[in-house]
Amino acid sequence: MAKLGSAPERVELLLQTARFVTLATADTVGVPWASTVNYVLLQNQDIRLIWYSMRDAQHSRNIEGRPLISGSIFRMDLSPEQSPVGLDGIQFTGHCGAISDERAADIHAKYYLFNFPEEATRKQWMIPLEQFIGTGPRRFYELVIGKLWLLDLERWLLDREDRRFEVVDLSTLSPARQRMDGRA
Repeated sequence: MAKLGSAPERVELLLQTARFVTLATADTVGVPWASTVNYVLLQNQDIRLIWYSMRDAQHSRNIEGRPLISGSIFRMDLSPEQSPVGLDGIQFTGHCGAISDERAADIHAKYYLFNFPEEATRKQWMIPLEQFIGTGPRRFYELVIGKLWLLDLERWLLDREDRRFEVVDLSTLSPARQRMDGRA
């Protein structure tokens, strides 16, 4: 059986290779809602996930009223070298909000470049910037991760208890996650 990577290595793998995150939001009276969105990773000092959604989507309205959210990223297609059981996952909490019109052009360019590195494919999928600013129907959203928990695979392999452990020092994650800033 393959040895598990370190917690920072596992978190990096998940953040950099998964494409979808499930967000848990709540409206202003506490009614919960879950949404899955296609994200890209952005990093300067914090771990940030960027995605876009319709402004009138339930999760978008929830974020506007309650910016503290949680979420999970999960993969079950890992090789034996990446995970002895073929899966891994993280859960997190953080603060979220819409990207301002002033930052939208930069985020728009980076989001599509990262999601679709091949220019022809990017052109096929790219939605015009006008859809994301002013009265446009879409917005980019940014989630800054505050706390993060990793699936405790060692414990599960030992006694089949499904537990998580907190990755306390997020600064231990490598600078490789800075890809959207063009520094890696």
